[in-house]
Amino acid sequence: MARVYVSSTYLDLKDCREKLRTMLRRMGHEDLAMEYYVAGDERPVEKCLEDVAASDLYVGIFAWRYGHVPRDDNPDGLSVTEMEYREARKLGKTCLVFLLDEEAAWPRKFMDRDDAQIMRLRAELGEKHLAGTFSSCENLAEVAGPAIYRWAEEHGHLAARSTIAALDLTAYFNALAKRYQRLDLDALTPPQKEEYLQLQLRLVYVEQSVREEPPPVELPKEMWERLRREGEALPEDLPSGMAPEDVLRARELYFEKPPRPILDALTDPRHQHSLVLGDPGSGKSTLARYVLMSLINEEGDAKLRGAFPEHLPLLVELRTYAGLRAEGKCDTFLEFVEYLSKTEGWGLGKDALDDYLKTDGRAVVIFDGLDEIFDPEDREQAARRIAGFANAYPRARVVVTSRVVGYRRKVLADAGFSHFTLQDLDERQVAEFVDRWYALALSDRPDEAAARRERILRSFKESASIRQLAGNPMLLTIMAIIGKHQELPRERWKLYDHAASVLIQHWDVNKHLKDNQLDAAFIGEDDKKELLRRLAFKMQGGEGGLAGNYIHREQLQTEFESYLRERYAQPPDRAKLIASAMINQFRERNFILSLYGANLYGFVHRAFLEFFCATAFTHKFEKTQELTLDDLKELYTAHWEDRAWHEVLRLICGMIDEKFAGELIDHLSTQVYRPWPEKFGYRPPWNIVLAVRCLSEVRDINTVAEPARRVVGSLCSFFEHITISENELEDFAVDHVLPAVETVGGMWPHPSILIKWIANFSSVSLAHYSESLGWFVGIVGSGLEGLFLKVLELTSHDEPTHRYWASIAIEIGWHGDSQTLQTLQQLSEKDSNRYVRFGAVCMLQRHLHDSETIQLLRHIAVADTSEFVRQTALKRLVEVIRDVTEILPLLHDRAINDVSPSTDEPEHDGSVRGVALEEMAERWGSHPETLPLLRERAENDPTPWLRERAKKLADELEKRA
Repeated sequence: MARVYVSSTYLDLKDCREKLRTMLRRMGHEDLAMEYYVAGDERPVEKCLEDVAASDLYVGIFAWRYGHVPRDDNPDGLSVTEMEYREARKLGKTCLVFLLDEEAAWPRKFMDRDDAQIMRLRAELGEKHLAGTFSSCENLAEVAGPAIYRWAEEHGHLAARSTIAALDLTAYFNALAKRYQRLDLDALTPPQKEEYLQLQLRLVYVEQSVREEPPPVELPKEMWERLRREGEALPEDLPSGMAPEDVLRARELYFEKPPRPILDALTDPRHQHSLVLGDPGSGKSTLARYVLMSLINEEGDAKLRGAFPEHLPLLVELRTYAGLRAEGKCDTFLEFVEYLSKTEGWGLGKDALDDYLKTDGRAVVIFDGLDEIFDPEDREQAARRIAGFANAYPRARVVVTSRVVGYRRKVLADAGFSHFTLQDLDERQVAEFVDRWYALALSDRPDEAAARRERILRSFKESASIRQLAGNPMLLTIMAIIGKHQELPRERWKLYDHAASVLIQHWDVNKHLKDNQLDAAFIGEDDKKELLRRLAFKMQGGEGGLAGNYIHREQLQTEFESYLRERYAQPPDRAKLIASAMINQFRERNFILSLYGANLYGFVHRAFLEFFCATAFTHKFEKTQELTLDDLKELYTAHWEDRAWHEVLRLICGMIDEKFAGELIDHLSTQVYRPWPEKFGYRPPWNIVLAVRCLSEVRDINTVAEPARRVVGSLCSFFEHITISENELEDFAVDHVLPAVETVGGMWPHPSILIKWIANFSSVSLAHYSESLGWFVGIVGSGLEGLFLKVLELTSHDEPTHRYWASIAIEIGWHGDSQTLQTLQQLSEKDSNRYVRFGAVCMLQRHLHDSETIQLLRHIAVADTSEFVRQTALKRLVEVIRDVTEILPLLHDRAINDVSPSTDEPEHDGSVRGVALEEMAERWGSHPETLPLLRERAENDPTPWLRERAKKLADELEKRA
């Protein structure tokens, strides 16, 4: 390590000095510069000359300013900058001098008006030194770096880090920036629209979430057996002791694990070595590039730069590495980096890189795309090489990415790699991405940008399938691209069609075949769509049906060959060659079809499988007339209970003529399954849920008015049944029926049916307090005055069960009506039934902007005779009141003075005292009153389980502190 004195005038060369100082620190040298004691030209001469004397190397930078000339003790009238140079020469220091090129553009304000002095000095410097010239601040670092390295090497001042930095980090970072700083959109943007290609990755990147461990892969048993035979899967790749048919339940358990931000996981010191898994388009390579660019850019992600200060980033794209290795151009990973250094100007030699990684080791090394090494044995060997690399360079942070299917975890798990799986984007992340996207794409039209953003977010909220689509970063990007140029269509199938068309346009089969000496110019866009329809139809008819989105290469080859022979009369041998070449194309990148890994292929997202499957049926129904309406009815009869088919059946209703869609909806709601009123059992009526969701697909619901009327009638019958009978369907109504009803929104026809039904229904004695009934009436009847008056009457019904659901209905359907708030306030305080009071208190949560309501809930939290009503009111208050002076006294009072629980166990998830203690610990744990109160309750609360709970909360607070 050397001490280097950097000399120059200040204001004109400030940026150049900073670039040079950054480079020196990366090389491991200590920089002595005026910035450490003054930021300007009028610096203390004695201090400057002392530092020159203490330095090992003088570096002078000269542009067109001479600099400050001190008045005192300066008979020759020299500037401080020239004094520093003269002192270095007098002391025999090596002087590396860099002059601004005379042809370089330079601001006039940074040039001396009387330039005689600087011209004299520049002439002398050019004559006495083999001076380097620079044209910009960036160029200065490129010129100075090698010169400083050569000096350090000759004089024995190589620092541990200089072996890598001296090979020109500036050139390396420039090469990386050119290759990776732009968002990769060439496979997503319609070919005629090129303006997106300039978006910088860092400006649109949104941090995703991950869950630990890979999820279980959902494959039919036959597929697992095939993968085992081919060496693509081992028994340990399944969850321990679990048969393939149990994987679906394992996936449900997996998604119960809490997610965390991916950058938190990667920067966590506990995860020195990590593997990030994800499906096609989930953002793995984008993440790798974002990490890389953050570490070479001073404006990069603060979390990454803070965790990895002055770390060298390396990215090994494993598909490229495997190809070069197969060609004999490299063997080890460091030889791969050196090869790129020679061919793409990376500037990193393997020997210097090896020395750096061993002696210093501060690096973040990313191995991207383990799945893209297709041969199982080669892939496992690469995994072993990665494990060996991590072992050889223990200080390096190592990150590997791979697709989920086909990843065999044993090698890297045994090497101590932590495993994380990328999750779909949630609503907040989608909103953040869309905000950033349109702020850039429509920067000159902010009002239009806001409108486009709202359209996408509205679609996200209103449609579960759109949420699924938008959760994939690649497909969300396509939606954003479509949304810039046109309205997002209301019909989901049209949005799928737009997105699929973009991907299909980039699936340039003909060019790929021509490059492989297989001219097949006959394959156009319509042909590709027909092929995809056939493939989707084939996949859904296989074992497991639509349960998964995978087809083995062998089956895919057979399907492609069959199409080429039947559609274009291709000879078998030629059809085989063309099909094989087409499939190999999916190994290169994602198109509408993608390699998922382990010789399994599928649509790039499950939504496209469902879309093309639906189009296959509608094509056979409308175009080729291979299917009749009765055939479609049989399809619905066969699959109404299979939720994996619901999306396909819904899309069909959206695509075909509304007249036929109405008949299918009618068939579902009246013919497929009619369990009531005779007997029910516990067979969930998925046909009603599906009928409602199909109704939401119809563009104009009035065109199917009669079928819609009968759907309303079926819903009324369903809710009547579950509220007058003791059965297990209340949860089914909340989880499935109501979300389906909400997809239709306020477009329900025939309100008179509901009014008449309620009039009759009010005389029925209900078996339980049904929350779902209130939501149903509120959603379907929203805004209807006549219905509101009828439901309002029921809030005074003799039966408390009717008062309960009616209080919910008026809030859901008529939130803004003044009578609603008055009625809820009265019921919550004065109703004789605690369940009715409880329901009204829950509904009042939607009115907590009203000060009168807040005061009422305060009163209820203290005075209500029911513990769980008091508890509910207290929870609602805590959620809205953030002022410590307002809420803490109430919580403190309730934690001590609320009446004791009647049993030794908490009723309704905890007593009021317990709720008060938990809320104080969670929300105001650092407040000085909280810990003493918890300790006091741990000693003095009369209820044993509450004493234990208070002690545990207190211990947790002290541990956090």
